[in-house]
Amino acid sequence: MTSPNLSLVKLQDDTELFRQGFADKRGNTFMGGFLEGVLQGLAEHDKVAPRWCAVARSSQNTAFGYAWGYRTQRNAEKAALSACPAPRAQILTSRAGMVVAVARGPQGAIGFQWAHLNMLAQAQEDAIQRCQTHFPFDAPERERVWLALVLDSREGLMYQQWDPIA
Repeated sequence: MTSPNLSLVKLQDDTELFRQGFADKRGNTFMGGFLEGVLQGLAEHDKVAPRWCAVARSSQNTAFGYAWGYRTQRNAEKAALSACPAPRAQILTSRAGMVVAVARGPQGAIGFQWAHLNMLAQAQEDAIQRCQTHFPFDAPERERVWLALVLDSREGLMYQQWDPIA
C-alpha cells in the first residue's frame, strides 16, 4: 500500500503490481475493476479538492511573494514566504478555493479581500476600498490606490500590477 503523499503515477504503478499479484492463470484479475475505481476516484478528488493560495508581504519594504495550487495552507504560506525577496516577510492572507485581490497605495498602504471566483469584481472593489481607508476621506492619496494582484488559489496569477499605473 502506498502512502497518500505519493503521486498518482506511483499509485498507478503499484496498481499494475497489485493486478499481477491477483491474476489467475488466464490473466484475469479479481480486483482490477475495484482498484481502477479507487484510482479514478482519487484522480477525481484531486481535480475538485480545494487548493490553497497565500500572499506574503515584507514588513520593511513593499516586496511581495505569492503562491497557489497547494494542498495545505502551511505549504502555500511557506512557498509565499520563500517567494518574497525581502527579510522579515509575513503572511498577508491565505485562502483555499478562493480568489484573493490585493490593492496598494502610497506610503505602503495595502488592502486585500478574498471571495469565490464568481464574486471576483466585488473582491477587487473591496480590496481597493480597504486600501483607501488608510487615508482621510478628502486626501488625494485615496485616488492613487490601484489593484496590484489577483490570485486564484487553483489557477494562479490572474492579474499583476506592482507599480502604480502612470
